[in-house]
Amino acid sequence: MDYRTILLLFSFMLFIAGLRRLGIFDKISNYLLTKVKNEKGVAIVLVLMSFFMAMFLTNDITLITIVPLTIIIFSAEATKMTREQKKLLVITLVIESLAANFGGMCMPFGSPQNMYLYSFFNMSMTHFFVTMLPFAIPGIIVLIILISLINYDNSIEDHKLESLPEPKQYSTGIHKLIIFLILFLIAIASVARLIDYRIATLIVLVVTCFLDVKALKQVNYVLLFTFIFFFIFVGNVGNIHFLETIIKDSISQHEVLASIVTSQATSNVPAAILISKFTNNGTGILIGTNIGGMGTLIASMASLITYQLLGAKYPDAKGMFIKYFSIYNFALLIVFYVYYLVIR
Repeated sequence: MDYRTILLLFSFMLFIAGLRRLGIFDKISNYLLTKVKNEKGVAIVLVLMSFFMAMFLTNDITLITIVPLTIIIFSAEATKMTREQKKLLVITLVIESLAANFGGMCMPFGSPQNMYLYSFFNMSMTHFFVTMLPFAIPGIIVLIILISLINYDNSIEDHKLESLPEPKQYSTGIHKLIIFLILFLIAIASVARLIDYRIATLIVLVVTCFLDVKALKQVNYVLLFTFIFFFIFVGNVGNIHFLETIIKDSISQHEVLASIVTSQATSNVPAAILISKFTNNGTGILIGTNIGGMGTLIASMASLITYQLLGAKYPDAKGMFIKYFSIYNFALLIVFYVYYLVIR
């Protein structure tokens, strides 16, 4: 069991839950959106927000924040959305999901599999950045080009961005925001191994409970137990000698491709845990699981969040989402795998 990864992940989830309960992310989003004047500008802002927020908040938390805002904006003043309006909403959500995954590539704490691999293989920050920024930066550039090519003119009548719902205000006080930001720095320091992760987790837990104990309810315990389950599963597989031999032989010298393929069926978090037990090529797994977050709907659990939130509002748009999600994701998956082969 990799307790360091589990506790670090718990720390990040906890202080992010505390920040969300302050309503700070909703306030920032609303402020930025009211500064643009047209539909295409709104879409570009949402995509850039998905990218930059995912660097620090993880890709799943980012989409939980951004996707509902997108749905509200694109359905503003529309009693019934036309098929063309739903198509543009779906494509925007697909690109936002991709942007969150590319943003998550930028930091060790940008996505769960990055946090695990960074810890498990004892990577340095420099090595992580050198490995992943050559994929993340071209990724967001490609997405901005794609969103710029989409015709949003007259697709949504008269955005009333100023009428966005007010952020939920659970608690007040600038001192709480400052303290949560300090907790964020402590969590980052623990990831960078400047502070013992057990001490950092204890500090985050005690302080958060003192400031807002209800934040504990908003931690994604399902993801934490998913990590625990796969640690146990992979440990058992590793104890079956012939399976261990088969897996090692299959992925040897092919860690990137193996990580991509495995991610398509299990999602990139379990893929990272599974393959890391049978090879020392952490760099290959890091690249493979991040690229492998594109492709199928389950390749990245963050993408499922977008699908579920859209389906809750517009059940009839689920099929359209899967269609455009598959087109954009598999196209970029192929492009970035070829790009990897060229630059490696």
